[in-house]
Amino acid sequence: MKKICIYPLVSLGLLFILTTGCKKKDDNTTPDNSTTSIVGKWTKIFDGTKMTIVFRSDGKYGVGSEVIFITDAGSYTISGNQVSMTDTWTGSNCGNITGKYLFAIQSNTITFNVINDTCMDRTELMQGSWNKEI
Repeated sequence: MKKICIYPLVSLGLLFILTTGCKKKDDNTTPDNSTTSIVGKWTKIFDGTKMTIVFRSDGKYGVGSEVIFITDAGSYTISGNQVSMTDTWTGSNCGNITGKYLFAIQSNTITFNVINDTCMDRTELMQGSWNKEI
């Protein structure tokens, strides 16, 4: 009767499982630059003024108009289709209040709907649709 050495087969099987079965979970907590990403420059007309918000890939955002733009207005995090925004610049009426919004991206339009934000200035501005500048 021939003896079969199974150690090489087991080793190859384990190697296959380890290299193909272990993929890092992608939970969308880090901003990215894909076509469904919030990252980019978005504009809308608000009370007759063109407003711009720029979400950067480092988790920071800037906001303003053609007259004044705050480059580091605050920080944001993403969890699924929710974005949490905290204004950090000293001139903000929102202080360090964090607002949470649902967002949906279709083509070059992003729409925000408030979940919870006690800062009315930010809520009034963010609510609704913005167009991506390419």
